[in-house]
Amino acid sequence: MSRLPLPALLLSGYLNSPPRIPLLGIVKSANHAYGAALAGHSTGTDGGCRGGEESIAVFVRGTSGIGRSIAESFARHANGRGRVLLVEQNEHAAHAILSSTPSSSNTKSQFIPCDLANSTSLSLCIDALSTLPKINCLILTPGCFSLYPHSDANPSSKDRQVDSKLMVHYYARWKLIHDLASLLEGATALGEDGKVLTVSRPGWGGRANLYDLGLNRTYGAIAASLQMPTYNDFMIESFALLHPSLTFINAYPGFVRTPLLSSSPTLRELSSYPFPVPALAASLVALAEVMTYPLSRSAEECAEWMWRGVWSSSRASNGKYGENVKGYFPSYMAEKIVDVSGKVKEKHGAFRLGAYGEDLGAQRSFGTEDARRMVWEHTGRIMGA
Repeated sequence: MSRLPLPALLLSGYLNSPPRIPLLGIVKSANHAYGAALAGHSTGTDGGCRGGEESIAVFVRGTSGIGRSIAESFARHANGRGRVLLVEQNEHAAHAILSSTPSSSNTKSQFIPCDLANSTSLSLCIDALSTLPKINCLILTPGCFSLYPHSDANPSSKDRQVDSKLMVHYYARWKLIHDLASLLEGATALGEDGKVLTVSRPGWGGRANLYDLGLNRTYGAIAASLQMPTYNDFMIESFALLHPSLTFINAYPGFVRTPLLSSSPTLRELSSYPFPVPALAASLVALAEVMTYPLSRSAEECAEWMWRGVWSSSRASNGKYGENVKGYFPSYMAEKIVDVSGKVKEKHGAFRLGAYGEDLGAQRSFGTEDARRMVWEHTGRIMGA
């Protein structure tokens, strides 16, 4: 076990004393051991994203960056017994990933096309996923970096326009969870776990602007970046209250090396400008990546920490994940739950996790029960639920 190094401490979201964490090698061993049990190669493991004949995991935006690494890690640890579904626009990348998974799993794994910023495409995607017998894990990692002003998702809702970036970071995630919750509960009815992971930035948000929900009048890049983590916190809290048998996780991945910046719409737009704008923009991105490299970590490393958080978080502490790995100490976060206002409530399955899969508790949580309810009602109206 070790304390966090200073660069990791600065980027992990800790404002209070950081926890002791296991070494990455120990976490990999715990994940591998759990995956072997998941695949039926050992017995006695409970909790996590367990399943019977096969565990079904849906990865939204699972063909790039963090999402891709989490999907590949799942297939590797499940050793062919996990069924992978990739929800993405990039069909070529999706099939490349699926073809590299263990042969016993890729026969049932599949690609489902979806443009998360388009409500029609999102509905078709949900219809396709609704044919599944169950879902054990729903992993939501979509991201979009853009400095553009408010851009309406197409088509927009009947009574209000939705910014496409907010759609990707929150509204589409909410809709997927809302409409697929019954399949997650189908897994718990079989004695398996149903879990949702939304990768956001818990602890890095701000108070919800209750006078402009959806940011139609006050939209800006900074305003959006402060609202979305809080909206995601409200989301997992609300769904956990509605579906007490399920586990909902909002996790901060840390500072990860991904193509999010280099593939952003802003950079693509600048590439069409006259010289020297494209060259200057590309140079600035390259410089930023070089300067931040020592402070960041790979998406593959991030995936191991995220699975540590998913597999050790459960509505009921089970004391199984990592128990047979020398030097490992599990962190089970279900003894109590702290809501968005900082009050301790009865047990239910909502967890805010840090970059190492550890419990953040109520650290830098924002809002009240009234704010959570208002955001929930607003989202329901927007998404037609």
